[in-house]
Amino acid sequence: MMIQIKRDKAINAHTSKIVETPSHIDQSALEVRQQREKAAELLRGFDTVIEQLKQIRIPGPLLAYSRGQSDRASHTDLSLYAWISASDPQHSLQDLVEQVKEQITN
Repeated sequence: MMIQIKRDKAINAHTSKIVETPSHIDQSALEVRQQREKAAELLRGFDTVIEQLKQIRIPGPLLAYSRGQSDRASHTDLSLYAWISASDPQHSLQDLVEQVKEQITN
């Protein structure tokens, strides 16, 4: 009888620890939820970022130099937004924002 009581107490002690400790799955779910909240917060301000990218100018001579072109005087300045957009004409930064929004809401 005494052994049974000790065993029951030990089982109860271990069971209460299991109940008190969040499971690995719960912890992972919490981390995913927190990351989604962070991503949503970043995306809320992204329209401002796009406007800032449109205001930042890249000097034409610097663009020519980066492309290895010797005639630097004939190049015109370009916004950072336009330069980024030109690097992948099939996708825009706004497309990227929409794709990320879809991923974090699903």
